[in-house]
Amino acid sequence: MSSTPELSQATHSDPDTPSQTTILCKGKRPHQPLLDAVAPADASKKMLNITNPPRNREPCTQPTHSRCHDSTVGVIGDSFGITNPGQRSWLIAGYSLTIGTFILVGGRLGEEFGNKNLFGVGWQEPYVGVCLVLGLLFAAAFFWVEIYHAKSPILPLAAFNSDITFVIACTATGWACFGIWVFYIGRVALDLGGNTMAAWFIPVIPSGLTSALAVGKLLGKVPASWIMVVGQVAHMVGSILAAARPVHSTYWTYYFFSVLIITVGMDTSFPSATIIFSNAVPQRYQGMGASVVMTVVNYSISLGLSFAGTIETNINDGGLTGADKLFGHRGALWFAVGLAGLGLLLSLVFVAKSSSKDGSKGQR
Repeated sequence: MSSTPELSQATHSDPDTPSQTTILCKGKRPHQPLLDAVAPADASKKMLNITNPPRNREPCTQPTHSRCHDSTVGVIGDSFGITNPGQRSWLIAGYSLTIGTFILVGGRLGEEFGNKNLFGVGWQEPYVGVCLVLGLLFAAAFFWVEIYHAKSPILPLAAFNSDITFVIACTATGWACFGIWVFYIGRVALDLGGNTMAAWFIPVIPSGLTSALAVGKLLGKVPASWIMVVGQVAHMVGSILAAARPVHSTYWTYYFFSVLIITVGMDTSFPSATIIFSNAVPQRYQGMGASVVMTVVNYSISLGLSFAGTIETNINDGGLTGADKLFGHRGALWFAVGLAGLGLLLSLVFVAKSSSKDGSKGQR
């Protein structure tokens, strides 16, 4: 049996001469029984250990550094002005563990730890103010680096437009409202209702499942902007029912319907915001839609709870009695209603803006 040209070349090439070894882009290790059949055992071992050439592959003529240009390491390397592939190998870990983690996590923890503890500990503790200031400084440093120094920023400013601004604003107000609602519904259940939070949130299961399936069916038939409006309405109605509940009313009159309705807002706002974001940016940035929206969701919940907690502690007179606690909880829930109303107004403005834009395109 005669060997193929590739195997012959590998068999007769000198393993100590690098110039005679063909470097190929991709390939799998040839099967050992096949090698034993077409070449001597010592030659097949040399080929496996030295050249490992695949079949039906063309030699790679592209430089090593250009092959990884479009990869994550390449993008990060370009942002630092590093083109040497040997130096790029550590960048994916070094970047995330130093600059990115230091600024992003520092800003996040400073905001979380500093602002939220203001109504749990108070300004009398020096570390609260220090952490809050550090969080703001780190957040400012992050934007400064991204805007003025990063050659490949996470999301360039050129990708932002009015549509994205509306999406971020609507998402922030709606999810801040939802975060406040979840927290203070639980507080009412534990402090005043005498029930567990699990018992009060059981209606989330059928309502969430139904609304999630319905949104999946409607997204291709109804504009995402109108689905965003539905989500804002659900946030506002659910919060109103929770904030306006009389003291001696049963769970089934207000809170039950509040849980059913506000779950629709959660299931509609996120997918609609992701779709609007993806449609509003160039194609190369469309994959960032879900990550940017999720970041806005997390920050809005955190900041919304911070403001709601500040409102609660300033109006509940110390929260020593049940009436004082209820008054503080209601104040926070009415703040959630205000956020949802603002989000509804912004979503309606966005719908009107989108309709006028589509009308002008139709006239052309």
